[in-house]
Amino acid sequence: MFYSGNKFPAWRGNAFVGGMTMGRSRGTGQLQRLWFNQTGQVILREPLLVDLHQRIRSVYQGPDDLLYVLTEENNGAILKIEPAP
Repeated sequence: MFYSGNKFPAWRGNAFVGGMTMGRSRGTGQLQRLWFNQTGQVILREPLLVDLHQRIRSVYQGPDDLLYVLTEENNGAILKIEPAP
């Protein structure tokens, strides 16, 4: 998902990709933020939500410009990511 909203101006144009695992290690799901340069090459990969140890199935930008993440575990959830106050 490419972020195009206004709630996170520094993330505009960044891609967000859900990760089920890192390699073959269980409990290593995460959300990756990809930042691109002017020629479209990835120049930064930032892992997010690593501490949750959840498989990330999907990420969406809502109509409110916030990010919504769907996890896939026994205690799966829909997470809303919003700016810190």
